[in-house]
Amino acid sequence: SDRVLAQFLVEMDGIEDLHDVVVMAATNRVDRIDPALLRPGRFDDIIAVPRPDADARRAILHVHLRDKPTADAVDLEALVVATNGVSGADIEAVCRRAALEAIRPAIQVVEDEADGTPVPAIKITHAHLEAAVETMNRQRNRRNASAAPYD
Repeated sequence: SDRVLAQFLVEMDGIEDLHDVVVMAATNRVDRIDPALLRPGRFDDIIAVPRPDADARRAILHVHLRDKPTADAVDLEALVVATNGVSGADIEAVCRRAALEAIRPAIQVVEDEADGTPVPAIKITHAHLEAAVETMNRQRNRRNASAAPYD
């Protein structure tokens, strides 16, 4: 890791001056950043990005569900509440998982009855989304329980 850090610092400092170049990085462990990266001229500012609020979660849900066949009975406001405290990436994963669960029955029909039986219409239901939120919560709880504390 020392070699990687040294190479990274060489690349950031460079041999020639670059104008109008901004280097950005992201981490959820700002406490683990090497102090050499924080000296003036490298990463000068640390900007905390909080978890999305209700309006942001609603917008993220809209983005990730807009091109997916979603049932009319999906309660978006309940999903906004259910995803409180999670990241945008978690919300994207919930929408993707719900879409996969909605597709499974159609795949089964195609595999079982390749005799011309029509494939049912695929719709992501509120139940699919709720199940995906529950799966996400279980995974987060498992990760948090197994995470070793840093000294």
